[in-house]
Amino acid sequence: NKRCQLHSLDTHKPKPLGGCWMDVWELMSQECRDEVVLIDSSCLLETLETYLRKHRTLLLQRKSRECATYLEFCRDNTD
Repeated sequence: NKRCQLHSLDTHKPKPLGGCWMDVWELMSQECRDEVVLIDSSCLLETLETYLRKHRTLLLQRKSRECATYLEFCRDNTD
């Protein structure tokens, strides 16, 4: 890693506001908690399809490399 000293220091990382998310969760009403954890399935599907379309080549390359590595592993372990 050849990052400069300023980028390597933890002191320059932004601190989260309001403390731990669990503290916030404990302060929320049940109604608010229920609303926060709802996922719009059509929005999720659209987001997933967009991601897969955008990264299709990368995912195909990764799958190909993983299959090749697996086959090599199996061949090495049968000798």
